[in-house]
This record gives sequence, structure tokens and C-alpha cells, in this order.
Amino acid sequence: MALKLDACIAQHQGDRKEQQDRVTLVGHTRQPGVALAVVADGMGGQAGGALAAEQVIHTLGTNFQHWSPHESPQQLLQSSLVEAHTMIKASRFINEKDPHSTAVAVLLLPGA
Repeated sequence: MALKLDACIAQHQGDRKEQQDRVTLVGHTRQPGVALAVVADGMGGQAGGALAAEQVIHTLGTNFQHWSPHESPQQLLQSSLVEAHTMIKASRFINEKDPHSTAVAVLLLPGA
């Protein structure tokens, strides 16, 4: 069964001074029909929430572009989130902030 996906990305800052959430929807550069969707919710009350959310998006997006469908999708997502977490923890010392983010990621694979 074929699946057609129409998607868009939108954000609304509301009355906040900063939008700390990040979202991405990207297709794989070498694998047609393979896509990654990520929502990273920078934790609002924390200094550095935007930084943490950006790190999640960057790490998952970069690792996704180097990923091969012959590798485990679960391993891609798990190792990417662990890597992003490690980078966020390390950035606390560099930026003197306390960044936090939640994340949801979906890997879309044709025929899987």
C-alpha cells in the first residue's frame, strides 16, 4: 500500500520573548522516500532551551543524512538522541546556561 504524506511546519511564538522550540522535516539526500521529522521542545523556564532544542535538531539531522537504510532505524534514533544529550550537557560548561529540551522523532521508511 502506497502512502502519500503532505506536511507543513509552523510555529507561533505567542507572548513569549523567545521561541525555544525547533522542528524539522527533511528528506534523505540519497534515499528517495525516506524522511525524518523531529520536534524539539526547548524547556521554557530554563536558560538555554533554544540552544538545547537546536542541538537536538542538528544532531538528528546530521546523523540522518549519514545513515543507510541497511542500518537499524532504532539505533539511528537512539544513538542520535544520546549524542545530542551528551552535547547539551557539555554545552552547560561552555555557555554557562542550563539547557534542556524534550524531543520526538519519527523516521519514515517506504515499505517498512
